[in-house]
Amino acid sequence: MNRSLCCLLLAAVFLATGCRDDLDRQIDATIRELNDVIRNEAIYVGRRHSIIRKYQHIADTTRSARTRARAYITLAGHYSHFQLDSSAYYCMQARTLAEQLGDKRLINDAKVRTAIVLIGNVELAEANRVLRSVDTTDSREVDLTLYYRTRATVFRESKRFSVFPEVQRRYDDSLKYYLNAYINRASGPGIAYQKKNFEAELLRLEGRNEEALEMLERLMRDDIDSLDIFQKGSITYQVARNYTDMGDIRQGMLWSARAAIYELSASTRAHMSLYRLAQELYATGDLRLANAYIKRTLNDLTVSNYRLRIGQYAEALDLITKSFDKSMRSKLLLTLFTAISLSVLLIIILWQAIHTLRRKREIERLKDSYLEINRRLTDINQRLNATNNALVRTNDQLNDANKIKSEYVSQYMQLCSSYIQRLDTYRMGIIKQLKTETAEQTLIALRSQELIQTEHRNFLRLFDETFLGLFPDFIEQVRNLLHDPERFMPKRSRQLSTELRYLALIRLGVSDSAQIAMFLNSTLSTIYTYRARLRNGRIDKTSDIEEQIRRICLS
Repeated sequence: MNRSLCCLLLAAVFLATGCRDDLDRQIDATIRELNDVIRNEAIYVGRRHSIIRKYQHIADTTRSARTRARAYITLAGHYSHFQLDSSAYYCMQARTLAEQLGDKRLINDAKVRTAIVLIGNVELAEANRVLRSVDTTDSREVDLTLYYRTRATVFRESKRFSVFPEVQRRYDDSLKYYLNAYINRASGPGIAYQKKNFEAELLRLEGRNEEALEMLERLMRDDIDSLDIFQKGSITYQVARNYTDMGDIRQGMLWSARAAIYELSASTRAHMSLYRLAQELYATGDLRLANAYIKRTLNDLTVSNYRLRIGQYAEALDLITKSFDKSMRSKLLLTLFTAISLSVLLIIILWQAIHTLRRKREIERLKDSYLEINRRLTDINQRLNATNNALVRTNDQLNDANKIKSEYVSQYMQLCSSYIQRLDTYRMGIIKQLKTETAEQTLIALRSQELIQTEHRNFLRLFDETFLGLFPDFIEQVRNLLHDPERFMPKRSRQLSTELRYLALIRLGVSDSAQIAMFLNSTLSTIYTYRARLRNGRIDKTSDIEEQIRRICLS
């Protein structure tokens, strides 16, 4: 039963997480980023206010009426989608000052800004009248980009408010006319973005959404570094509209969320992308987020006093709120059903837990007896291992001793045979010398140490060759055990120094100092000196160095 329950839970987790594609993950990440922007609203509003204060300071402190009028127009622009009443105030100030100066460019710019305020206040006819009064024959006397964009907005919003298809078509034709007019007339640096944006909108109006998307995505890819945050928001909103027109709700949702990030980061309160995102979320059934976003949109419109979209958005809020309430009631019923199901499941789990506890106690009793048996077996095994290790060491020592014995017995027999022959030769030489020379000369020859020294050198040479034949790595391993390893480097190949011979005798098991001194033809004090130097020069101070020497090359 427990296994079946685990399988069901794992299947639920897989269905919840494993079936989401990359687009879903992008949408989730973008919405999380959007929510962070919404939470940090005060930061972005503060940035907008700092920009506004900068131009207010210019308007208050400048002595130039023309500079003041330009500052008023700039302030009207910054307030247009942030606080409509303030934008209207600065439009009136700019227009009055521009007319006093008689500056046609300032007058036209103030009129266009006034039309933008009128659009936000749902006075579309008056906005159209004001725009018609702007003389656009000389492109130097008017900001053509702002002018045509505003004319297009008038007809775009007029079409949305009209209920007659014939009137909507006329507004559509007028919108296309002004978009084409800007594309054909506008020139100069910095307008390539707006031209491409208008061209993409024309393609969308003609139903050529894929071409529009290709143009917009190319614009973002090639010119992204030159675009400001408002332009990025406009482009991403256009991309979202094209995807929605094509019926791709998920892509539309992704791009609407991206556009909302740009608009809210710019502290734009009369935004459209968050409302569009709320609609798309509503269409996909995410009523909680849709309800939150539409409320945020209406709150921003109320604060900015931007009346153009309040009615439309309020209807959407009512629809989404009712659906949200219905969803909450359904969730309440589902929660109640879930609670009952969980209660039943809890009873089953409780019964299973009691049964499992009983089984566990039985297992614990068996486990204790198994542990005792295992402890005894472990103890026996440890003793067997210790015995086996001792046998292995003894066997290694026996093998080593047999190898040494075999080699040295052979060398011993050869050496004895050689000594017998040399003694016989020496005896014959003495007899011959006694026959041919005087007794005094023979006595001189007998007293000479040269023969003894020569034989001792031959004996040591044979010892060195035999020992290194048995233990070829002896010198290298000795150097690894002691400080000052250069001291143990032999002067000639296959020949040991006196100190190395001392160590070799220790390796062979000779530990008596008197025997070592006799073998090496040295004094006892020399051997004691070697022993002291060996103990002082060892690397591992905790181990017996002679025991380490005895274990060199021990298989």
